[in-house]
Amino acid sequence: MLGSVAVIGGGIAGIQASLDMADQGFLVYLIESNPSIGGRMVQLDKTFPTLDCAMCILGPKLVDVQRHPNIQLLTYCELETLSGTPGNFTLKYLKKARYVDEEKCTGCGECEENCPYYVDDEFNAGLMRKDKKGRDKPARKNVSIPFPQAVPKVAYIVPETCRYLTKGKCGICKKKCGPGAINYEQKDEEREIHVGAVIVTTGFDPFDAKEISSLHFGQYPNVVTTMQFERLLNASGPTGGEVIRPSDQKHPKKIAFLQCVGSRNPSLNKNYCSAACCMYAIKEAIMAKEHDPNVEAYIYYMDIRAFGKGFEEFYQRAINEFNIHFIKSRVSEVRENPENRNLIIKYEDFKGTPGISTEEMDMVVLSTGLDPSSHSEFLKERLHLELSDTGFVVTDPLKPLETNQEGVFVCGVASSPKDIPDTVAQASGAAAKASILLKDARGTEIEEIKLPRAIKVSPTDEPRIGVLVCHCGHNIGSVVDCKEVADYAKKFDNVVYANDPMYACAADSQVMIKEAIKEHKLNRVIVASCTPRTHEPLFRSTLIEAGLNEFLFDLVNLREQVSWVHPHQEEEANEKARDLVRGAITRACGLEPLFKEKIHIIKKAVVIGGGCAGMTSALDLARAGYPVYLVEKEDQLGGELLKIPELHNSLKGPEVVEKLRKEIENEPEISIFTNAKLEELSGAVGNFKGKIKGKEIQFGAVILATGAEPFTPNGYYNYGTSSNIITQRELDERFDEVDPQNVVMIQCVGSREDEAPRSYCSRICCTVAIKNSIRIKERNPNANVFVLYKDIRTYGDLEELYLKARELGTIFIRYTDEQKPTVDADGTVTVFDEMLGVNLQIKPDLIVLSVPLVPKPNEELSQMFKVPRGSDNFFLEAHVKLRPIDFATDGIFLAGTAHFPKFTSESIFQGSGAAVRVMALLAKGYILSEGAIAIVNQDVCRGCGRCEEVCPFKAIELEVKTIKMETQELKMVKAYINEAVCKGCGTCVVTCPVSAITIKHFPDKLIESQFESILTKPEFTEQMEADMSQVEAP
Repeated sequence: MLGSVAVIGGGIAGIQASLDMADQGFLVYLIESNPSIGGRMVQLDKTFPTLDCAMCILGPKLVDVQRHPNIQLLTYCELETLSGTPGNFTLKYLKKARYVDEEKCTGCGECEENCPYYVDDEFNAGLMRKDKKGRDKPARKNVSIPFPQAVPKVAYIVPETCRYLTKGKCGICKKKCGPGAINYEQKDEEREIHVGAVIVTTGFDPFDAKEISSLHFGQYPNVVTTMQFERLLNASGPTGGEVIRPSDQKHPKKIAFLQCVGSRNPSLNKNYCSAACCMYAIKEAIMAKEHDPNVEAYIYYMDIRAFGKGFEEFYQRAINEFNIHFIKSRVSEVRENPENRNLIIKYEDFKGTPGISTEEMDMVVLSTGLDPSSHSEFLKERLHLELSDTGFVVTDPLKPLETNQEGVFVCGVASSPKDIPDTVAQASGAAAKASILLKDARGTEIEEIKLPRAIKVSPTDEPRIGVLVCHCGHNIGSVVDCKEVADYAKKFDNVVYANDPMYACAADSQVMIKEAIKEHKLNRVIVASCTPRTHEPLFRSTLIEAGLNEFLFDLVNLREQVSWVHPHQEEEANEKARDLVRGAITRACGLEPLFKEKIHIIKKAVVIGGGCAGMTSALDLARAGYPVYLVEKEDQLGGELLKIPELHNSLKGPEVVEKLRKEIENEPEISIFTNAKLEELSGAVGNFKGKIKGKEIQFGAVILATGAEPFTPNGYYNYGTSSNIITQRELDERFDEVDPQNVVMIQCVGSREDEAPRSYCSRICCTVAIKNSIRIKERNPNANVFVLYKDIRTYGDLEELYLKARELGTIFIRYTDEQKPTVDADGTVTVFDEMLGVNLQIKPDLIVLSVPLVPKPNEELSQMFKVPRGSDNFFLEAHVKLRPIDFATDGIFLAGTAHFPKFTSESIFQGSGAAVRVMALLAKGYILSEGAIAIVNQDVCRGCGRCEEVCPFKAIELEVKTIKMETQELKMVKAYINEAVCKGCGTCVVTCPVSAITIKHFPDKLIESQFESILTKPEFTEQMEADMSQVEAP
């Protein structure tokens, strides 16, 4: 058994799987066919629904992969063969020639700067850029670094178009390369590695829109794809983030987004929904409005599939806040107006006057679908993986991470179209399955990390400060003059180095920081960029690698505190940026080294909730070798799945539960508690204490998988007044008892409402309704089934169920919020049919209401574990995109419908994902204490106990201290801090009435000096601002 794994594909799925495996002590070979890792996500400008900068949230993970001692990056490599058995595979791959020596290349870009030849730029989706003479040129040179934040940041040459390699001419890049990294003699090399498991994360390719000739992509320059539009929006794109028409470089004022290009199209063998296209079109339309408020954006759609967490609210925000126009129609043709190169779209209008309509647009954006990766057939041939008819890797609904080949796992879009949060959760789940297989070999192939000798810094040493002011693409740089702020920082006596990188979080910037520390003998570092919540750990790790204590670092939040809140006040924003940087410089002068201690952790876990997610988490943890306490408040395991006789994929809910239950009962590492709850809790990550049914337990981590339940629709459509008005769950339970001839199903009953807590789409309801409509029609083909809906949201391969229901004769009638269906006292249903333009009246035997899943009551757990819930009352994850199964609180994770409504297979892979997050924590055997913790001045403390009452981590206890006097002993009550548990939150500091408590790294004197510096401007600042006020705006 080998303690190593090969991850095939370096997109976000491969990155997450690699980190989850490496953090446990497995050796990871991350194999990527492109010259750098990052996949499709690195091409994005923003992510929905938060509009986070894609590179800002992905950049730290790229750096984490590059610097992780247990990950070996094998970029520009192609998998060739896989042989052997699970636990002992031999993998052969081809190391393609870069014609650049990776060891010598410094990523300086001199070769690219001097290369005179251009080639198609895949990273910028084939877009052109204007050269100095105004001519169209491809956006990249024949020798180049893939993109500014590339990992590894190493150039490569395209041999097919290189003048030297094809004709023996040119050779400029080699002449200009100072380190001598260019090597024209380099050849492809066949290599092999030995691994215990394989995780396939090959991702997707965008659909080639040229296949639909009526849209004229590739012929009309102003018809672009969503990926091309993404690159136009991006600051690192060919136009520097300026949205312009390719034909004439003018700003478009009227943009059409056409949905389902290469999706939901059986004639192209694309009878699946690509799951993400609706949302990224909405995001791009919003961003177009952000760039130019005068833009009119139109989205032509079949159904808006905003089914994920926060997606429906984002969709409504697009309508109400940004005035995005949504037209339900599929555009049949695009024609160019030769006079102005505008685009005339032809579509059928289902509102107003029926018939064919036309509209003239400045630009058309095609929402291209997610095709299986071009590597899919290769996976079939070389790895013998089973593929679906549409080219995705086939998995079992109850084993969504396993392929037909034992020891080979799959995740992300390789198995089906999905968005980033599901991809990340699935990647963690696949890592869990590989970890179980290789558990006995964990740690056998890795080497101990060796850090450089620590730089000694004494409080008496003169501060030598380095300041980096990050552009963050356009996020900060579009508002703040970052170079000017960096130049301003240089004016202070203790600042010996300042710079303004495009992305401070990029890998090359981390190298720059380390080199600056060494070259300029820095003993303090300040980065002015974005939020410390996501990025401070990255920069602290960089200081550690440079030998500098991590607490000699400070971060200024220019994004959230300046550019995002003052986007239209540039002068004031720049003044505020200077103020904040000045305050940080003053604070940095007083920073002192702090140290963290290793704390032993308890290698046991608690899983709260015995549904399919909780049972999966418990099984995976136990099979990986970790004891688990599984706590279920009902009298048996199974959760809501027990109540569903048949799922949409024909599986029987009770049978699925019984299978999982037997596996759990046969697993000796799982202790089952039913009719139970966690009664008490104390401690913190790694060292929790609790009580279940009076039994005291200790554990290191917890997974909350408490599930969800159907909403009871009292007050909706006369529910409760007749036995013939029921919910979909009640139809499931009574299916064998009813045989209706006329059925009306009403969707979105109690969901997608105007306000929280049920403003969300419940994700599964459309599929459940379609499943039941199919069951009714298959049992009685003469039955009439009417589904009244807003949007049908059968994403991914669930689209095939929708097609089947229509083929069987289910009638779908769309309604809007303005004209919702009504149910009369006699059971008559009235609905306005948009296509016919009339009210329809239906007298059904049965009315079935599709209600949302709502979270189980979690107030008590939320308070006990100090974890947040969102406005919808579902648990709130640390980050909706890249940390969907983590809480912000260490050691606590979530899975299943406690997070958000989802299908059984999704709950299963999320349960596995949460399990591997626990494995990564417990595998180390220790955690590091916080360095910035609370300390009590015992001479001042009067033992009032207020700090103990408010401490969220139970890190403070009152103890009796005996003081011996000459004639007597004096007993005094004092507060004491458990350093292993304290998180340095500061709640106790503000509560103490006598100011006896302070926080290391945040003493009052530093905070006061920082405030004073912000409020008191030095003379050169006042002169600078006076000079700037005299400069006329361009």
